[in-house]
Amino acid sequence: MQTKAIKISICVALLVLFLFVTERYEYQVHGDQIQESKCVNYFTRTRIPSNYFFNKRNNKNSYGNYNFQEHSLFLGGKTLFNLPPNYFKKASCVKSLKLNSNNFVNIPATLQDLEGLEILTMAHNKVVKLKGSLFSKNINLKELDLNSNEIKTIDLNGFPNLHILNLSGNNITNIKPIQQANIKKIILFNNELNDFPYELKGISNLNSLDLSYNSFDTISNNLTNDLSKFNALISIDLKGNQLTDFPTALGQMPKLEQIELKNNKISGELILSGFNALKDLSLQQQFINSFIIESNSLQNLNNIQFSGNEISEFEIKSTLINCSLLDLSTNEIKVIPPSITLLKNLEELNLSNNKLTEIPNLEELAQLKKLSLYSNNLTTLKDVKLPASLEELDLSNNFNLENFPISLLKDLPNLKKLDLSLSSIPSDQRLQIEGFAKMYNFDIQVVF
Repeated sequence: MQTKAIKISICVALLVLFLFVTERYEYQVHGDQIQESKCVNYFTRTRIPSNYFFNKRNNKNSYGNYNFQEHSLFLGGKTLFNLPPNYFKKASCVKSLKLNSNNFVNIPATLQDLEGLEILTMAHNKVVKLKGSLFSKNINLKELDLNSNEIKTIDLNGFPNLHILNLSGNNITNIKPIQQANIKKIILFNNELNDFPYELKGISNLNSLDLSYNSFDTISNNLTNDLSKFNALISIDLKGNQLTDFPTALGQMPKLEQIELKNNKISGELILSGFNALKDLSLQQQFINSFIIESNSLQNLNNIQFSGNEISEFEIKSTLINCSLLDLSTNEIKVIPPSITLLKNLEELNLSNNKLTEIPNLEELAQLKKLSLYSNNLTTLKDVKLPASLEELDLSNNFNLENFPISLLKDLPNLKKLDLSLSSIPSDQRLQIEGFAKMYNFDIQVVF
């Protein structure tokens, strides 16, 4: 009898062990599905009390909409001004939370329970302040979108590992000094900054900064505002501010590759030197009347955009071997200087809408593929030499252009498009051009 009891006990123990091991195996294999199922059930059954809504009659929308495939919870457009304490205690599955278009004035404290949160959207609310310390427990938070709120002051200390912080469309005038924060990209587009935010130099890994459409008019570098401490910054967007001089102080940023300065008020002669890490420079729509690129400067520059200025002359003294685009359209240029041939690897040259009456030999630009000369005052192309690499040539809107030599066309075997519309080239020469293209099987589109 005793032996039988022992056997039964062993069988029961083995059965319990089997059930335990099976449950553990099922949880390991299907754990995520089980957790997701719990989240779906929780948010479809847990009602947010009416006293958390600005519009207390909004009870029909008081449940969260959880998408288990994206691990996202949508609570947008519900007039919420707060969330209940412990609302996320049983919802660790949420990785993306959308609280946009509500009535939040403050960041809900209960968000700290979401340790797995990666994306938080609170755009179009009424949040008045931001403190990074509120997110110190959200160690996985990568993106925070607070655009179009009412924030005036920001304290970014405490953000542990943020990739993108969007604060565009607020009323920010003040940034607290920063001792410790990890943020890769900050967007401060369309705020009320009257001074350049030197405080951001305290973010050692900041590599992208959008300061467009604010109101500061100068950027300086000194012991107090040491721009070299922006030692990871690669891209800065400054368009739509009130700068009247080119911000040479930015040259102290050792890794800066992109500067966007469109729609400022920079005027007069511009002398560019240094900036040897820079790849893209945009100075469109200013009041610049001339520029010089000094020797041994901007040696990694890829793109130069100076369209929409008042430039009548320019000089290039540096061999810009990496430069592939030069846009000088909509200026006052009458003569192309010989120094343009220093751009040995230039692929696109835009000189449209200027006052050119003739063009020099450009055959030394052996990599040039696209040349735009529309809306100038060209009268002839006699004796002009262009590079054989050319694929697109736009000579439209040169009303006084009366001749396009067939000999020039013969020297352009790679030409794909030739635009001669709104010129004065006679009909018999147009027929010659079309006939030549057909005779030699040129794959060319001729526009008259």
